[in-house]
Amino acid sequence: MGASAIGIAGTPDGSAQVVAVGLDGRIWHNVRKPDGSWTPFVQIPGPNGRDPFPAGQVRITALRDGTAHVTAISAG
Repeated sequence: MGASAIGIAGTPDGSAQVVAVGLDGRIWHNVRKPDGSWTPFVQIPGPNGRDPFPAGQVRITALRDGTAHVTAISAG
């Protein structure tokens, strides 16, 4: 997968959460687990779970409880 914007955040358990704006303009997410294995990239739904929107920028931050928050700015 090629990407035009990437964000990464480390979590307390040693994993890393990665988000990227793909060449298709959609936001994709995957995780590198503490054992070094990776989950597949999956598309993140748009606001309120609706269809995704074309993103121009993306950021991610990890919280102490292991969850993550993703923020994106529309390409339009």
